[in-house]
Amino acid sequence: MVGNEQALTYLKERYTEELQRFRDVEDKSIKLTSLLSVLMAALGTGLGINREPLISPTLLIDWIIIVLSGLIFIFLLISWSNAMLAINISRYPIVPANRVALEYITEADKEDCEAYIIQCHIDVIELLSIVIEKKAEALFYCHRFLIISGWISSILLVSFYISEINHG
Repeated sequence: MVGNEQALTYLKERYTEELQRFRDVEDKSIKLTSLLSVLMAALGTGLGINREPLISPTLLIDWIIIVLSGLIFIFLLISWSNAMLAINISRYPIVPANRVALEYITEADKEDCEAYIIQCHIDVIELLSIVIEKKAEALFYCHRFLIISGWISSILLVSFYISEINHG
């Protein structure tokens, strides 16, 4: 049947596209995890170098710096956690490649065989889409918390400047 062949070709292409989407989401997750790890280390280093307001806060601006530093770290940690959730190495759905499936395909007539293969692809694509959406949602929240921590970092830098002027 021409319709089954076209459907199978279409489903194979969709399956390949979904696998690529899966790899893209995981690749972005890995890159974001690396970036966030570096940012958290940089935050710790920066606070370690300029720790005077953190050790003995005397002015209101020093307390603001402490609170902002804590918030940045919390938001970076939440963002990092979401990136790790998106990486979450687990089994992802694949087209059946076991003995039972192979035996059925070799023993079934052409139409049943094509219908079985089409259904296998449909099932796997649906499951793979769900997995990708969960990973993409985690990346969405990772990005949002990263943006929030960036804004708070801007405020922290201004606060450090004000603190230097006041302690100065």
